[in-house]
Amino acid sequence: YGATYVKDKSKTARYGHLIALATAFDVLGALMGCLLAWAGTSWLAPYFGWDANLARNALIFCCAMLISVKSTPMGILRVENRFDLSTYADAVIPLVRMIGALIVMIEGPTITRFLWAWAAAEVATAIAYWILAGWQLRGHVRVRDIRDPKAAFAENEAIGRFLLVTNASSTVTGLSSNLGMMLIGFFVSPAAAGFYRLASQLSGAMTKISGLLSRTIFAEVNLVRAQEGVESL
Repeated sequence: YGATYVKDKSKTARYGHLIALATAFDVLGALMGCLLAWAGTSWLAPYFGWDANLARNALIFCCAMLISVKSTPMGILRVENRFDLSTYADAVIPLVRMIGALIVMIEGPTITRFLWAWAAAEVATAIAYWILAGWQLRGHVRVRDIRDPKAAFAENEAIGRFLLVTNASSTVTGLSSNLGMMLIGFFVSPAAAGFYRLASQLSGAMTKISGLLSRTIFAEVNLVRAQEGVESL
């Protein structure tokens, strides 16, 4: 949807409405996720062998991850063809994690300290994404345009259905990718779940390159379709 507005200076208000709607969905999804995280940690903590302190820190970590929403600024940078800025923002996560891990190793490794380091990386990355997206929008999208998210439903055909389908898809993907680890932790042990997660990350390392390529290709395909027509695509 954004690809139809990004080059048309006469439709900056519609572009702003679209950004407002996407942001609203990010925030709403984060709040709903925090409620689910609260229910989940309250229910699962005894089965995973968490004491009250670890359960509380796990909940804080979940909420920090969820509140660090960056789907909207990530989409802005993609549709604006600024993959260089996206790369800079993405680099914040491993950088902050590495610094945090080193500090934790020096101070004394604990699960809680690692949780705080990982949460800090997510928050820092979200801040970086929003700053870079705002910097990219300067001059052609005004702050007053980024409001009235309801208008985006009338201005973008079938966007409500599109949002429901894509959010449902990401939810199912998230559940399916983590369900195995949760079941192992639930029925076997937290240590077994940790080894499973490590093996999964190592086996999926080679897919990182294809993931980076698919992000770029998806945005470029949409730009061509929106700006040059189906025949060009």
